[in-house]
Amino acid sequence: MWPFKKIRINACDRKEREIRFLGIPIFQYGCRKFDGFKESYLKIFPKSFEHKALDKIISFLPKDNTYDHVWIVRTIGLGESHLLNYMMEELVTKWKVKNPCFMSHRVVYKDMFGLYNAIPFYHIKIKYLDYALYLSTRNLKYKGQWFHVHHCTYDESTVWRQRKLEGKDKTHATETYKKDAGIKKFNDAALRFPEDVKKSTLKKVEGLNTDKFIFFAPEAQGAKRINADQWGVLFSKLKEAGFDVFVNTVSGLYPYGRSARLSVAQAVYLASLAKGIVALRSGFSEILCAVRNRHELHVIYTEFRGFSTTDFFDTYTLVNYPFYNPDNTFEHKVTSKNKDDIFNKIFIEIRDHSVKS
Repeated sequence: MWPFKKIRINACDRKEREIRFLGIPIFQYGCRKFDGFKESYLKIFPKSFEHKALDKIISFLPKDNTYDHVWIVRTIGLGESHLLNYMMEELVTKWKVKNPCFMSHRVVYKDMFGLYNAIPFYHIKIKYLDYALYLSTRNLKYKGQWFHVHHCTYDESTVWRQRKLEGKDKTHATETYKKDAGIKKFNDAALRFPEDVKKSTLKKVEGLNTDKFIFFAPEAQGAKRINADQWGVLFSKLKEAGFDVFVNTVSGLYPYGRSARLSVAQAVYLASLAKGIVALRSGFSEILCAVRNRHELHVIYTEFRGFSTTDFFDTYTLVNYPFYNPDNTFEHKVTSKNKDDIFNKIFIEIRDHSVKS
């Protein structure tokens, strides 16, 4: 095995290198942006990129903590992070975990993980690239604790995405997640809604007919949005059929139905009460899919960050997820040519399902 190894950091305004000999950092050099200015540097016998990143992360843990395994939820997507709940049983067994915790730069994950378990969560209060770029190992023991990067490193994620875009990797996303985590199957998990979440949610949506309403989730981080007018047509049909409608929106681009600023937990709880859910494919739609004993869920696929609608569907179809229920989950590939037909089909299925139930 070649004794030298070069670690490359290439992203945004950073171009940095670390040279290791037999695993020991010999020197680092490069250029990075610091406080708005570009800085060039050279360091001899430095602490490794990875250890410096972990030192920053550890600073957000209690000083007297006794966690033996720390999961760093590096993933930006809510769905990829959510799936960790369906891996933990296998991971705890694999690593013989006694006292775990979660950490992430996205504080919203605390709300999401809290729907499943009582594992402590800590917020990494630094910019994403300031730590994610420098973690080059999925599983690393440092200062007596194991650190696991979920579900893979930044570089590995970049390579995987490029291979998918080039058509070189046809595997479903869930197979990649399991392979990265070193597990063979997902475990079961169940959402739970604390009483304070239930009460606070109902208070925020006072006036909504919670006995007969449809939950819209028309927004996503990466998927191409469908024009608000298209959702408006569906809204009008549902109103005529006697349904109230709640629109889960951050942008405020949907001037109909009811809406309110809800946390992830509150939004999922409210959706669990709906007579039907219509959602653009997103990480949030995965959590909605995981709700047990819900009414039907219609998930809409469009183009996604360079993926065609079909490729997006093939890579992320909910059929392969551990919480998928074919009896009440319906997926639709929407294009500019068929969107009217698809939305009309969704309306008919919701209306007819309501009559039967």
